[in-house]
Amino acid sequence: MGTKTRAVIAGAGAALAALYGLSVVLIGNKCVDFALVPGKDGKTGRMRKPDRIGGDLANGSVDASVASLVEANREAMLAKRDAWLSSVEVERVRIKAAGESYDLAGFVYPAKKPTLRWAMLVHGYTNTHADMEYLAAYYADRGYNVLAPDLRAHGESGGDLIGMGWPDRIDLVHWADHLIGRFGEEVSIALHGISMGAAAVCMASGETLPFQVKAVVSDCAFTDLSSMLAGQVKKLYGLPRHPVVDDARIMLKARGGYDIKRASALDQVKKSSTPTLFIHGLSDGFIPASMARELFEACAAPEKRLLIVAGAGHALSAQTDPDLYFDTVFGFLDSKMGEA
Repeated sequence: MGTKTRAVIAGAGAALAALYGLSVVLIGNKCVDFALVPGKDGKTGRMRKPDRIGGDLANGSVDASVASLVEANREAMLAKRDAWLSSVEVERVRIKAAGESYDLAGFVYPAKKPTLRWAMLVHGYTNTHADMEYLAAYYADRGYNVLAPDLRAHGESGGDLIGMGWPDRIDLVHWADHLIGRFGEEVSIALHGISMGAAAVCMASGETLPFQVKAVVSDCAFTDLSSMLAGQVKKLYGLPRHPVVDDARIMLKARGGYDIKRASALDQVKKSSTPTLFIHGLSDGFIPASMARELFEACAAPEKRLLIVAGAGHALSAQTDPDLYFDTVFGFLDSKMGEA
């Protein structure tokens, strides 16, 4: 091969490498901005709905046979929430985000009577603590104190990138430490998350949790971020995992975020020793119910349970069958939380 030929091949290789690098930057940055940067590309206006309580009746994820029932239950839950909020004094508290310089906000809703029981309620993607207040009203009825944090880059918390549960898992451990440090070592804590918040509590369950964390409730978690993103990219845009998700992974790491491939609730529950209840809607059109079954099968906790709610869309199990949902949740928790 002559010198000229080698130069042409080298030049072509350099050009291809440059094009690939440009692809990574353009596609990767676009994906990160679209999915993980608050307010970019109209995300907030597109994803949030007035009085949204963990699900969206307009997202095509509601079985037509239960849509009217879901809406009626939703309205009843909002009324219950509003009545409860009118009687409770909410306190905003702050801690440092794990490994970061910015603060995270959390909101404490004390029970009417002193109790050692605490529910930490963890919201979903683009939601805030306020979206968990309907759930908090049910815990309040059962005599629980409630802590509802705003996750990174949500609500009143700092941060530039949405964590999708992975960095949030360590923040949840720190929130548990905060409750223990402030209210005493005798407290009992349940972690209850919805959607991205469910993935976060599953991820936290694989860490070394304080013994005061007695149980986890995971409502419609995804197994791992890479699979979830790949599924959504294909469903929404008909695009393959590569280069879209792979390029996003590279750029997210470069921008000081985290590794998408490490963000696995499935791997974390394999290390869990905390009793866990997995809940999922059978008609979930966003995160398939099969992911809940995978998480349940993989979970190493000494006690675990799986509830699949017929007809329920994404994050709408409670609104679809409130009696089944809350009877199951509190039936699972009450024997684990100790004396009030």
